[in-house]
Amino acid sequence: MLCITHHQIVYEDPDPRPEVIEYSEEVAVTFWLPHTPKRNIVVCPTTRTLGVLVWGWGYWDVALPCTVCSPVVTTYKNGVLDVVMPKVSVMPKVSVMPKVSVMPKVSKPTV
Repeated sequence: MLCITHHQIVYEDPDPRPEVIEYSEEVAVTFWLPHTPKRNIVVCPTTRTLGVLVWGWGYWDVALPCTVCSPVVTTYKNGVLDVVMPKVSVMPKVSVMPKVSVMPKVSKPTV
């Protein structure tokens, strides 16, 4: 059994105020994490959500407006965490069905 204990740190503004911005080819998420050492931040991206764990503070799971993929680029400077993820490119819909080859019928041998 794994047991992790930590002290809760109280800030003047405990909300990291995540901001999600969708661009044409990528999605950017910004968190405000004042007084947080970089080593205490864990970023947990999935295809539709972004989780951010800050040891001693909390965990936030943010829904993304579209499906994203790797590579995930993170920067942390002056208490601001920026996470940028590219969108999954969508295949264009095909208006005409592709041709499918059909196996020729095999006749049954006569006895």
